[in-house]
Amino acid sequence: MMKRRLMLFALAAGAAALVAPGISSAADKRVAELQAIAETGGRSRRLAAIDELVRKDSSESRGALEALAASRDAELASLALLAIGRADYSGARTKLADAAGDAKRSDAARAAALTAWLRAEEKDGKSWDAVNGTAESKAGSNDLLKDVLSAVKKARFDAKGGQ
Repeated sequence: MMKRRLMLFALAAGAAALVAPGISSAADKRVAELQAIAETGGRSRRLAAIDELVRKDSSESRGALEALAASRDAELASLALLAIGRADYSGARTKLADAAGDAKRSDAARAAALTAWLRAEEKDGKSWDAVNGTAESKAGSNDLLKDVLSAVKKARFDAKGGQ
């Protein structure tokens, strides 16, 4: 099993090098390697790779996170969207809000995006009244997303005194 994973990683890293031949710096190569690990590794390797991409905090690592967030793999997309929320770089909240409202995405990815967006807004001191309209429009009629809104409101906003 371990040999198989190593082989898959080597193939993915090689494919990343072929797909992105313009990558020149060692840092850029590392970002491509981390993206390949996140795409092919098991859960713990995915988490470690995504966490390292967040810590790198470069335009290349942010691009890799956004590419992972666009994955059809619901778990991978969710992990990447939550990471984008933690990174909270310029433009991250727009990406999260767009993902939360995208009905073509999985419910899991949309829930992760909505949660990350709400956390970032709450961290900035915004009240529930200030974010509720946008949050509800992103959730639409999706019952799971409505449940996420209710849970995040209770855990993050009501705990601070509500409105």
